[in-house]
Amino acid sequence: MRKLAISIAAVALIGSLAACSEKTQQSAADDVKNAASDVKDAAHEVATSPEVKTLGSDIKASANDAAGEVKDAASDAGDKLKAAGTDIKDGAKDAAAKADANLDSKRAETKKDER
Repeated sequence: MRKLAISIAAVALIGSLAACSEKTQQSAADDVKNAASDVKDAAHEVATSPEVKTLGSDIKASANDAAGEVKDAASDAGDKLKAAGTDIKDGAKDAAAKADANLDSKRAETKKDER
């Protein structure tokens, strides 16, 4: 975004320089070069500042902590799902056993009535 703004400013400056003297044009061109150099130096200074490096380290540490917490939560959820699956399986076995017992009881009654 900054490059775009600088480019637009430079184009506007160049357009206005067309109507100026050669000395004024050279001075303005030098000013643009100096401004671009200043921006480059400021960006480098920010990128290499200890504060930015510390901030980057803090962000990395926070991301690692969050990843660990997500991993733990996913593991807990997996364990709970396994336990729920076991409960459902056991419940289904109990229901099947009761249904079989009920069916056997009905069959026994039917055979008894047939006699």
